[in-house]
Parts: sequence; structure tokens; C-alpha cells
Amino acid sequence: MKIEKYALFIVFYYLFYLLIFIHNKKFSNNLMIRIIDVGQGDAVLIRSPEGRIMLIDGGENFEADRDIASQMFYPFCYIEKIFITHSHFDHYGGIGKIYDRCTVAQVMFNDISTGTSSWEALKEKFKNNSEENSFIGDEYLLGSVHLKILWPGKDILEKRVKNLNNTSLVIFLDYKDYEALFLGDLEADALKEIDISDITGLIQGKLDLLKVSHHGSNTGYYRPLVEQLDPIYCVISVGKDNKFNHPHKEALESYEELGCKVLRTDIEGDIVIKTE
Repeated sequence: MKIEKYALFIVFYYLFYLLIFIHNKKFSNNLMIRIIDVGQGDAVLIRSPEGRIMLIDGGENFEADRDIASQMFYPFCYIEKIFITHSHFDHYGGIGKIYDRCTVAQVMFNDISTGTSSWEALKEKFKNNSEENSFIGDEYLLGSVHLKILWPGKDILEKRVKNLNNTSLVIFLDYKDYEALFLGDLEADALKEIDISDITGLIQGKLDLLKVSHHGSNTGYYRPLVEQLDPIYCVISVGKDNKFNHPHKEALESYEELGCKVLRTDIEGDIVIKTE
């Protein structure tokens, strides 16, 4: 009887992973970047051509989980990497629900203490997970997609942090001739410190996608960096009629003046980019 139960378990185990393989396979063959409309917050789902999934931030509420569930229903939700750019609630508040529902292999964040119970509770969830800090120069692979961290430096953990926005992970993505840069909420005084010399040789002409910093605010705009990257699309994750008046008019005008096509989640909803 025990042998029969064990055999049945093995059959279901392999069937389960076969179904996951088939489920992921049908979405393969191109890179997909999905900037999820989470209102006033950030959440970006990335799927490699091999069907491997990562998430940058999770918004504030349930919107990111609902969006992910519509594409990877339980029990097929497997996320290889979650990057939390920084410890502001509009970037991590929705991750707990996603983490509870999905299988997550690895979580990357820098443990900057905020003194908030929600942040401490989320970190507690990660205790049995493969978690690690991410700093300038760290590199990761998501199938054939190459990721590189451009900010912050390791000294961020030793400093007294005055502005959590400036602890944001800045993530560069490179896949064949497609390149994207995700700026978190980094503000101008930190944006000007980013060294992009290591990635300029990888960018074929213009940068394909810039995920604009800090929801299109003036504080998240640093013109020399945008000029140097010369992005084709500038995507702003922002809530409709938000109390901060993001995105700011001056920043919008500057992006457009530099020839970048601006896309906004408060107008477009989810913004989905797929490579050929």
C-alpha cells in the first residue's frame, strides 16, 4: 500500500513539472517586459525567451499579484528572481501576497532598516529563501537575458540613509540587441553618480527602454544621463490623479524634447514590450 502511494506521488510529481514546462514553453521565443499598472507604485514582470520569470518590485496592493495570476495561475506560478529596489511600501507592499502564492527561488534586496513593521514582516517571510544583497557590478542571468546592477555601492549599508529613494537598485538588462534600464526611485543627486561606461558598449545605438525614475518626478530626472542613453521609450509607472502630481510637467517636456516616446501606466494601463 505504501509503495502504491509512493508511486502515485512520483507520477503526480513528474506530471506537475511537465505541466509547468508546457505552460512556460507556450510563452517562449521572445523577451517580454510587462510594466504592470499598479497605480502609484512600481512592478515590472520580465520573462526570458526560455520562459524564466523575474519581478522587479511588486507595487503597493494586490494589482501585481492579480496581473501575475492571470498569466501564471496557481500552482504554475514560479518566479526565479524578485528584486526589491528599495524599502518604500509602493515598491514592496504587494510582494508578500505574490510570495505566498508563488514559488520564489531567490530574492534580492538591500536590507536598509526603515523601522516599519510591514518591511520587517516581509523580510521575515524571506528567512528560508535564497536572499542576498545586490550592489554595483553584480551580474545575473535569466536564461539568455543578462542583468547588471549599476547602483548602489556596498557602502550603502554602512551609511546613515537620509533618502531611501537613493538606495534604489538600478538594473540594466541586455538581450541580444535589446537593452533596458530600470531606475527604481533614484533621484538626481544619485543619478549623476552612476557610471554607465560599462554598459555603453552593449547599447546598440539608442537605449530601447528607460523605466523612468520616481514616477516621473522632477527629482528623478537628470538630463545628462537621459541625453547619454538617448532612449527610444521612456516608461513612467504612475497612479492616476495621484496626490504628488506625478509625473511633473517639466520632466515630461524634457523627455519629449529629447525625442523619447513617453508611455504612462495611468494612461496606457499595463505596458507590454515584446522582442521579435
